[in-house]
Amino acid sequence: MLFNILDKQKSMNIKTKQNNLEIKLSGSLEISFFAKLSLAIVVANYIFQVFANMFFLDLWGDEIGRILDFTLVPLETTVTYYTPQNHVFYDLINNIFLNILQIKSFNQIAEHTWILRSISLCYSLLTIYVTYCVAVRLFGKRVAMLSVVILSTTIPFYNFSSQISGYPLCAMFTILTVYFQILIEESEKKIIFFVLLSLTSSLLIYSNPYCLYICIGFISARIFTLYFNKNKAPVVSMFSISIGIILSILLYSPIFGQMFSSSYAKMNRLFNFDMLFVNLPVILMYFLSSRYLLIFIIPRMKSIGRIDIINFIASFIVLLMPFILAFLRGDNPYDRLFIPLAPIFSIILAFLFIHFNIIFLVKNIGNYVIPVVSIYSLVVFNYEIRHVKNRLEADIANDIREQDIYYSFHNYKYKPSLIVSKINELGYHGEHVYWNGNSLIENYLLGYGMKPYKLEEFDGEMFENGNMFLVTTAPSRAMEGIHEEYPFSSCRISSPAGNYDTLLYCKCEDQRLCNKNIINLDRIKNALESYYNSHGNYPISEGFDGYFSRYGKSSPDWISGLAPNFINSLPRDPRKNNDPSNQYLYASDGRDYKLIAHHPDDGDKVKQLFPTMIDPVRGILAYGYWTPNATSW
Repeated sequence: MLFNILDKQKSMNIKTKQNNLEIKLSGSLEISFFAKLSLAIVVANYIFQVFANMFFLDLWGDEIGRILDFTLVPLETTVTYYTPQNHVFYDLINNIFLNILQIKSFNQIAEHTWILRSISLCYSLLTIYVTYCVAVRLFGKRVAMLSVVILSTTIPFYNFSSQISGYPLCAMFTILTVYFQILIEESEKKIIFFVLLSLTSSLLIYSNPYCLYICIGFISARIFTLYFNKNKAPVVSMFSISIGIILSILLYSPIFGQMFSSSYAKMNRLFNFDMLFVNLPVILMYFLSSRYLLIFIIPRMKSIGRIDIINFIASFIVLLMPFILAFLRGDNPYDRLFIPLAPIFSIILAFLFIHFNIIFLVKNIGNYVIPVVSIYSLVVFNYEIRHVKNRLEADIANDIREQDIYYSFHNYKYKPSLIVSKINELGYHGEHVYWNGNSLIENYLLGYGMKPYKLEEFDGEMFENGNMFLVTTAPSRAMEGIHEEYPFSSCRISSPAGNYDTLLYCKCEDQRLCNKNIINLDRIKNALESYYNSHGNYPISEGFDGYFSRYGKSSPDWISGLAPNFINSLPRDPRKNNDPSNQYLYASDGRDYKLIAHHPDDGDKVKQLFPTMIDPVRGILAYGYWTPNATSW
């Protein structure tokens, strides 16, 4: 029934569309060899820059999480376990791809990141090609060629071209959805393209649920064009996209509850004005990528076809609608969620340039506009890549870690494989490798068989075998903290400067001075001697007292009267657990005392290094200090 609406005017409309398309495609006669050559150079430069800077990058945090949680797992887990990092259809493709290649371990992927990056790059290259196909049908060949030039020199699109995430796939599905809408109106085989449009719109949302906003933008644009389109063709597209939305809901059904219970789906407030007045301008400027001459627009006395104006406004609706919906719902989405709009932006900017740019005031410039714009965009693009690198290097030097769609540290300065290689070079023998701050290296260390431990959560002995590895994003502060905790240790930076992570290699020549238990027991012993010199006796205990103890008093003030006059505070066993056996214990009758670390983890090691500290009564189950008369306690 829906297709019969179109049949009433089929012969006249198809003939008109064919004539219009022939007129637009005839623009190829005006395109010079130099225009085609310049376009080829721009695309080749884009591919070269991706291969030179992006294609072999180490995995960063989100990519590592995506691979471990959604790719190297059973297929059922990929489609039934939801977090915002799960770009389900994208991860599903990667999961199947890796299964075909028999790749089962994180190590294999970490050492050959190009395997998954090649898939994302294919999506990006197809996006460029389809952008050309869409623009040539909407506005002609000159706009189409400029659209490709603009998209291929857009920094955010370039940054995500080979990233292991769903954004390149979403960009491809976004422009394919536009393309199939055009083909539905142009072709007699409407059922085929109706099905393809439903499929692409559903998979667009299934790749990232936030792309629902883009699909609503498509429907809004079709409603707008419906007013001007006598043959009602936009109704078919609207119906097809609506079916696609329903299909995506069915695809998400196993995780529907998880999705809508997440913080991203909940509406916190109405009207996030920052979305329109801060986020939108910033993202559009990022899409512009410093090619400011492209927006030197003036009104010119030039006739523009009615259909071109309608298509331009419809494209603009698609571009703005996700921002408007985010504004209305009070959302505060990550800027990377708008990456799929880059092809639409490129077509809009190319259209504005061709019809309104000040450059066309120059006589006879039309034949040279594509080579001129290509060279200009190419130069600015390559300069901006260098500018971004320099900016990130300066930020890292100042302990700043910036990450948005334009300035993204993991694209240039994140090299965990270099850290792992350096640790092995320095002599790794199974020790803990500590990390702190915003370091994302934990999964890399695990993948290479090392033992990562977050410094802030570690309470044991840090200096194993007299040395320590620490990966940190704040090396100066980390070195100060280590020196404060272990005054006799020395640390040096052992990785190249300018990277996101810094490797500190710390040594302690006298392990007695870098054993946390011994340091704490030394401090207490010195405080006890000071107390004795002041009072003529040691603090008296009820038994073997401790923070927790089954052999005497349990109390935070487990040596009464010592803190704060003789020691700032009483140290605890670094394990900081509630087991009465794993504590520092103190016994005294006032004349003598015994102070021990009870059931320590390093009794064997201390016996080898400091045998006189081993408790004669308990052996390696305790070590510490005591007066001669308390030896047998």
